[in-house]
Amino acid sequence: MLESYVTKRRDRKAALEFLKKTMKRHGRPLSIVTDKLGSYGVAMKEIGNFVVGPIGTS
Repeated sequence: MLESYVTKRRDRKAALEFLKKTMKRHGRPLSIVTDKLGSYGVAMKEIGNFVVGPIGTS
């Protein structure tokens, strides 16, 4: 599944909003592929999904 979300900022708040929106639509992911921006890891820890699978780049 490919999901994208464009915002002016790429901070924790934007990453958290994206992850919540995506998880609401598609459920909890087995893995997440990102550009290794730190805000994704922080958002994943906040929602409790950090240990589910690898976070990396494609």
